[in-house]
Amino acid sequence: MLDSSDPHGGVVADSKGAYAVLLTGSDEISSPTADRIVYRARDGDKGRYRLTAATIDSRHPVRILRSHSLYSFWSPRAGVRYEGL
Repeated sequence: MLDSSDPHGGVVADSKGAYAVLLTGSDEISSPTADRIVYRARDGDKGRYRLTAATIDSRHPVRILRSHSLYSFWSPRAGVRYEGL
């Protein structure tokens, strides 16, 4: 289960590391293909530093999800789509 205190997307993380990124709004910088993601972290996102953790124990596969509210050519028409790890 993915849970976040921010319903508008961002990095889902806890003290052990980052687990998922929900892309919404202008989070994704223009990508040439659907399988390449350039993520723009928000200033207030507490989980953004978990994506670049310095220890091997804190690194986990990160799930990428795109929301219909994402301003991207690759966003789904409705709902949220799981893009992979």
